[in-house]
Amino acid sequence: MAKTNQSKRQPLSKKIRFEVFKRDKFTCAYCGRKAPDVILEVDHIIPVAKGGDNNITNLITSCIDCNRGKRDIPLQVNETLEKQRLQMELLQDKREQLEMLFEWKKSLDELDEYESDLFINYIEDKIEPYTLTKQFRTKILQLFKKYKHEEIFDAITISANKYLKYDCDNKLIQESANEFLNKIGGILVNKNLPPIKQKLAYIKGICRNRFHYFNEQQGSIILNKYVEALKQQGWSETRILDDIEQEVTRISKESKNWTEWRDILESWISQIHAWNKDEIKDEPSNEELQAMVKNSFDELCFYFEFIIYVARIYGENDKNRILKTAIESIIRYNELQYEKLCKNENLQALKPNYYVFKEIGLLNFIQNIDTKLKYVFSNVVDIYTEKVFNEELYYPNRNFNGIESFVIFQQGLEEKLCDMFNDMQ
Repeated sequence: MAKTNQSKRQPLSKKIRFEVFKRDKFTCAYCGRKAPDVILEVDHIIPVAKGGDNNITNLITSCIDCNRGKRDIPLQVNETLEKQRLQMELLQDKREQLEMLFEWKKSLDELDEYESDLFINYIEDKIEPYTLTKQFRTKILQLFKKYKHEEIFDAITISANKYLKYDCDNKLIQESANEFLNKIGGILVNKNLPPIKQKLAYIKGICRNRFHYFNEQQGSIILNKYVEALKQQGWSETRILDDIEQEVTRISKESKNWTEWRDILESWISQIHAWNKDEIKDEPSNEELQAMVKNSFDELCFYFEFIIYVARIYGENDKNRILKTAIESIIRYNELQYEKLCKNENLQALKPNYYVFKEIGLLNFIQNIDTKLKYVFSNVVDIYTEKVFNEELYYPNRNFNGIESFVIFQQGLEEKLCDMFNDMQ
């Protein structure tokens, strides 16, 4: 007999159907309905009659309505029996798909259990020779219902680095292992708090560690009242974060005890409430902004003379190149501040320090510190540069009421700096 070129439809095995349903998450690719609400079938993307095969890449999940085009069942003589037969087939399909669905769900649960076991093994490796009690194991498993795996991993790492302690024989201290386990949940909670809440949690941590006594509940109330008082004065989140970082952190580290810390914060809250909104300064006029530009430019000129002189100690004698680098760095610094202000981001990362200066390409001439004289001058340059940037360029310390004033100031200052460099060419 001659072989035919027509593809012959081969029945699909239950395993292949399950793999297709699992891949498509038991959802009809055409209408989006899901099992067990509808009966699902496996449809050929390229029909068998047109050369399609049973490869899983040619198969797709479809509900019975979409796959059969909602065709009516033709009437036959034994219509009643035919309908009953079809109903039994559909019922059997539904049973099989429910079994597949539960098998899929079970496999997902087993995967979650496998991943959680990996984390538990990771934790127990860190507290060896100790192991997790049933209570701690339950707590760890509960974290998987609330947080992402990456967050849990980070929290474990942070807690281990901070709380695990070893004795002189390099053996893990059991109390530190218990503290390490207890702190993981708290770290996860704090990392998922809004920025201001995170900062307040950090402040309370400082107080707990420094003070012999710290009233946690009352301390939280005082800090929340402080933040709320600033918000009522129209302060932005960025400005509040900067204030907490600079002022509240400072007095938390300097106060001798809980009472002194509490009294200072309550005094500040009273002072904030006493601020008269009528006393809030209006946006500076153009004349005032131009005066600010001139004053800052004059201070920067003194600074430029200083670093040009110091650069000679490090073997850099190209005055124009030093000046060009300094001007470009200042312009870059202002651009970074402007970008963060537009995005309403915290400017704390741009607070003037050695790492910020390195990022913007400033003071590149300070290299190869091989003498005590160079070392001393390096420290002096850092201190003076930080002072100039803090007072003349760092936005939070300039007391601008809005970004518009900062932009006008920035453009005016950059224009003067560029004119200065061009005059030297």
